[in-house]
Amino acid sequence: MKKIFTSISIIIVAMTSATAQSMQTTYFLDNNMYSYRINPAIASEKGFVGIFLNNLNFTTGSSNGVNSLIYHTPNGLVTGFNSAVTPQEFLDNLKDRNRFNAEENIALLSIGIWTKHDFFNNIEVNVRGYQNAGIPKDLFGMLKSGIGTYDLSRTSVNVQSYLEVAYGLSKKINDKVSFGFRLKFLAGLENLNVSATNANFSIEAQSLSCTSDLTLRCAANMLKIPTKPSVQVPSRMVLDYGHIGFNRDLTPSGYGGAADLGITVKPVDELSISLAVLDLGAVNWTYNVVGLNQGGGLNCVEMSDISDGAIPDEMKAAWERLQEFVEFTPQEAGWKSLELMPVNLNLGIRYRLPAYERLSFGALGTYRINKYLRFWEVRAGAAVTPIDWFSITANYGCNSNK
Repeated sequence: MKKIFTSISIIIVAMTSATAQSMQTTYFLDNNMYSYRINPAIASEKGFVGIFLNNLNFTTGSSNGVNSLIYHTPNGLVTGFNSAVTPQEFLDNLKDRNRFNAEENIALLSIGIWTKHDFFNNIEVNVRGYQNAGIPKDLFGMLKSGIGTYDLSRTSVNVQSYLEVAYGLSKKINDKVSFGFRLKFLAGLENLNVSATNANFSIEAQSLSCTSDLTLRCAANMLKIPTKPSVQVPSRMVLDYGHIGFNRDLTPSGYGGAADLGITVKPVDELSISLAVLDLGAVNWTYNVVGLNQGGGLNCVEMSDISDGAIPDEMKAAWERLQEFVEFTPQEAGWKSLELMPVNLNLGIRYRLPAYERLSFGALGTYRINKYLRFWEVRAGAAVTPIDWFSITANYGCNSNK
């Protein structure tokens, strides 16, 4: 029984925590063309045109460090589920609820134009995506130790992407104040959500009993999830998400809109304070695939043993086992849901040395309000611009989840 859950659990390592450079780090740079993404009141110094993949931005983050999931042993790097790592050592490095998130912004078209009366206009077409997961420690404990009683009710996974068409305008009101906004049309590409409102498992040597209320919702017209006979109850058809196919239907799965608002104030010439609210809006999704998992008193499925091996092999086996363990019965499609965008609040401050204005110091705080996860980040750094077209920054950040 323990081996069954160990193999299933390896899939979670695909969400290994890390922190990559994000758009937030560019706040400290002087010649950043895309500064209006952090605060629409901050205009680019020059006009520009970018066509097709002219800017790629990827960010990953977690409430955990990499060393909480990956361990170095005499046999090489292994996951925390490997037998070489003790349950206590593994679980002591985890939080009660573990957050994993990622974000992407792929620019297809970017245009920045200065017009009369010092108006800066920007137009963008982007593909954006968010991935969030909240995993309780009990899930890791169940997958690592097997026998026991576990509460997984706070498990959640959300993956979404959409096409964004944005128009922005910034204006310098006077020497002290600048204001800006961006208006966005959103076309939803896909939204996959798995949530557990009730999931309690009791595992014995040869059996599994549970009370569960899990929901899977997928809004993606381009994807097709077939069905297959249930492993637990062969007479029942369940979603076969191990064989997802593609449709020729490229129509959006939802429509929406959002806005960015920003202001900058300079109390003195050397000091600049900025405040912005980003992605204030929503998307109305239509879910073409809906599945429910409402279990109680399930029997354990017999599966072949999997010995400890390479991480990719364990992950592949885990995915195959996961499909047999967590089954969703298809429901009537066509559900609609208006979902708010993940809203960002940015508060920044920069100070330039009077003796050498090309050297600046600053800090940027971000708070994300998300339906699934909330967290904050604070970043402090310095930047120097030795020549007009070249700027370099060094900064450090810390974050948390709520």
